[in-house]
Amino acid sequence: MHDVNTVYIALGSNLGNRSANINAALEAIKRLEGTALMQMSDVLETDPVGPPGQGKYLNAVAEISTSLRPHGL
Repeated sequence: MHDVNTVYIALGSNLGNRSANINAALEAIKRLEGTALMQMSDVLETDPVGPPGQGKYLNAVAEISTSLRPHGL
């Protein structure tokens, strides 16, 4: 068995239903074996950086506890 580690995952979406994309990512994280969602930041809307024509992003950070190794996560 692996040690349990605290990991922070950046979440962001600027395509389609941005809120649904963030929620789908959180649900996928919750389904990972040996992993628990501990906390999540507020979701913030931010301007894109990069090529013009991009829509605004929704961004958040999730704190998880996991026994998965980086590649498996």
